[in-house]
Amino acid sequence: MKRYSLTVLLALLAFTALVPAQPLRGSYFFETSLLRSKLNPAFAPQTDLYISVPVAGYASAEMLSNVGLGNFLFPEGDKTYTFLNDHVDEATFYGKLPEKDPYLTARFETDLLGAGYRLNDKLFLSAGLSVSGYGHADIPRELLRFAKTGRSGGSQSWMIEGPHASFLTYATFSAGCSYDLDDLVPGLRVGGRLRLMTGLNAANTTLHMLDVQMNDDRLAATVCGILDLSGFSYTPEGGFRSDGFRLHGLGAAFDLGAEYRLRFDGFVNGLNLSASIANVGKLSFGKAKRLKAEHSASFEGFQNISADFDFASALEKVTSDFSELITLESDGTPDLRYIMSPEIFAGAEVPFLNEMLSVGLLYNRSMDKNQMTVAFNATPLEWLNLNAHYTFGPVGRMGFYAEYIPKKYVGFFFGFEKASWKTNKQLLGIRNFTESVCLGLNVLL
Repeated sequence: MKRYSLTVLLALLAFTALVPAQPLRGSYFFETSLLRSKLNPAFAPQTDLYISVPVAGYASAEMLSNVGLGNFLFPEGDKTYTFLNDHVDEATFYGKLPEKDPYLTARFETDLLGAGYRLNDKLFLSAGLSVSGYGHADIPRELLRFAKTGRSGGSQSWMIEGPHASFLTYATFSAGCSYDLDDLVPGLRVGGRLRLMTGLNAANTTLHMLDVQMNDDRLAATVCGILDLSGFSYTPEGGFRSDGFRLHGLGAAFDLGAEYRLRFDGFVNGLNLSASIANVGKLSFGKAKRLKAEHSASFEGFQNISADFDFASALEKVTSDFSELITLESDGTPDLRYIMSPEIFAGAEVPFLNEMLSVGLLYNRSMDKNQMTVAFNATPLEWLNLNAHYTFGPVGRMGFYAEYIPKKYVGFFFGFEKASWKTNKQLLGIRNFTESVCLGLNVLL
């Protein structure tokens, strides 16, 4: 049972890791930055025209979690043991777990096409085509306790609710504008963006119940769960298969933003205030399928063992009994809808030394989590932006952003955030998996 529980856990971790989206925080306070309008549609770059290099124009990946390898690996001398090893006692392992259920969230986004154009002194237009993905998994603490102690002696009873995991990918066509209202209110600029989305594929699974009863000579288990799919097909003989690159859903969302800039004379050059709400909408998937698993199995050991006892047949029966626990059966058509997770941004910036330097505060609420970023920004040259920032939140992390942005030809940017610099050889976080990266290549005209 330990091996079975660990397999479930690793499957959930891998599920989310496959879907490693807005790690552009470092660009927020640079008025020349090309793509910070993704955070606030009121922002407009200083260039007259830019065209994103196909696929390479913008790419980002982000992973958020409240655990790291240090929660599951324990060094002892020159050896390292997993939490399942008997060298790691239960109290030590439980003490490493967070108070809330461990979770993993992963997001990615890449622009296939993109462009921005300054129509006149007041209006800047932008449009783009992108592909995005999202994955999330909650791992109940009770499931981890079961994985650790599920094979100890004596009678035991386990009732585990969850875990839950979801995954979706979708394509978005967006069109936005940023308009200068300086004639009405000096320093005010507003913007908006409309997103038309089409679903590519989605999966949503919930294990409602895993009931396990164990004693020294008997093990019985009951499982009840559902799996909703769109863009995938399933048969007991062939398993899961992708339906290919097809459109399986429709949706829409919008972004709204505003920016207000005050200018002063002196060492301090002004005060910039901004706020936005992004990704307000929903996405519905059609032709969805619901599969369910609702089975029980038990094993009481090998009985009446003799010299001619057929161990192979007995083992085959046991394997067959427990494979029933994960057999999926069709159970109608679900209503597979996703309410998009809105993001709120609110920023305040104080520029000084002729706007070569500035400090900023950026509040962000995303996926029901509040974060506050303190940023130090520098533009030592007209074509170079540099930023260092630290984000306070459920998991604190440090970030860096750099952008080369000439008046014409090719510009590029790169940014990253990390919660922990301590990693293993595979660069996975020891203390936390939270990290993000963004980069892009654009032609300026």
